[in-house]
Amino acid sequence: MKGKALRLLCIGNIFLVRKKYAEVLNRYKESLEIEEQLGNLTNQAIIIRKIGDIFKAQEHFQEGLRWYEDAYKLFDEIENLEGNADCFESIALIYQELDNYPEALKWNNEAFKTSEQIYDEERKARILCRIGVLFHKQGVYKDAFKRYNLALNLYDQIGDLIGKSYCLNKVGLVYQDRGDYDQALKWYDRGTKLFKVLGPSNERAENLFNTAMIYRDQGLYLDALKTFEESLNIDNELKNYSRKAESLNNIGLIYLDEGNYTVALKRFEEASSIAERNEDRKNSAKYLNNVGLAYLNDGKYTEAWKKCNQALKIFQELEDSEGMAESQYRLGLTYLEQKSYAEALKNHQDALNTLIQAEAEKLPLVKVLKSNIKLIKSKIK
Repeated sequence: MKGKALRLLCIGNIFLVRKKYAEVLNRYKESLEIEEQLGNLTNQAIIIRKIGDIFKAQEHFQEGLRWYEDAYKLFDEIENLEGNADCFESIALIYQELDNYPEALKWNNEAFKTSEQIYDEERKARILCRIGVLFHKQGVYKDAFKRYNLALNLYDQIGDLIGKSYCLNKVGLVYQDRGDYDQALKWYDRGTKLFKVLGPSNERAENLFNTAMIYRDQGLYLDALKTFEESLNIDNELKNYSRKAESLNNIGLIYLDEGNYTVALKRFEEASSIAERNEDRKNSAKYLNNVGLAYLNDGKYTEAWKKCNQALKIFQELEDSEGMAESQYRLGLTYLEQKSYAEALKNHQDALNTLIQAEAEKLPLVKVLKSNIKLIKSKIK
């Protein structure tokens, strides 16, 4: 029976690579039943945590939390501190996904304390980086820098160049978000020096992507395009298709800004296709909106309307208010360009109401919508 439980886990892992989550869960749960019959508490806890991972991967966060909590209780019962730390990290990541930063911070702190008990310096550094990210997201930059510096010291002590390069990227990103591009580029450059030793890696691709975003924001389009292409090539090699799609989308935005609608359209369509293949519906819809924007700028209004409407339907199914509003706004622009003022006004008002109902009135789009509504009303008079 023990061998069967292991085989079921292996089969489940194969289905996991293919993202066939229902099949994964079936195999994991069968394996769990066998381990329960055998009375192997350690293996039970490990499988329960892996089941939590599957629910997390599908963004079924509440169900994922339930399984993680069951796992850590079992790990606690058998005094398996490493298992506890794994669960605490996973729970923290879910709360981070839910934008519940106090809870995420609480569970990361629990994971850190446990890491100290088991003398796991690598885990401590990783958790410090994650805590830094939480403070960054809340705009508490001083505390973010403090955690990143502690993590960098640990990575230096254990000689983890990959971890160090990851952390350097995060420090650069703080400066980038603050608009201090010179400092951001300095930190990214520190990472670049490590990559000469490390070669292609996820951290190198992230470093290039962030650098390209700075060049784009500075209007240095040739440098941005070159750097996005470098990042894209590494992501292609690493099969990180989500960031590859984002690079393609940003390349499309550059060409759109330069008035090269044909190339922009091609890049947006590539990005949308990748997101669709990865079953990333939210980003697929985001890129579809940009496909619509390319058609709109090129004066192809029917195609623009089709793509933005397609994006709207996806966002409605996902109950994503910001995405819905963006789609409604772009549909409104399509009508506005054709001087169909009544329809343009309706779609703009729909977009504004969507954001008001979602209590998202601080978004920059709200100001744009109000301005456009005022303009459209003046045209109707």
